Amino acid sequence: MSHIRTQLGTNEPLFQSLSTTPTMKLPRRGVWPGIAMRLRNWQVNRRARRELAMVDAHTLRDLGISPELVKYELVQPFWRPLRDLRK
Repeated sequence: MSHIRTQLGTNEPLFQSLSTTPTMKLPRRGVWPGIAMRLRNWQVNRRARRELAMVDAHTLRDLGISPELVKYELVQPFWRPLRDLRK
């Protein structure tokens, strides 16, 4: 579960998503590099939600995350970045 953060004492989001990662600058030449970057970001979002789905309810409660909120997050489309679930 590469996207799950285990340090709860930090101010960093528990799950890393597109909105919490530093934005990459788009190359100035061509459209294809931008399209490729968008596809990679969507793949990261999809993978993060898949990994979140594998976390059991007991572990989620230990992390301070509501299982109901996780269920809501799992039905979101792949193009939406994963939110910080501890808020």
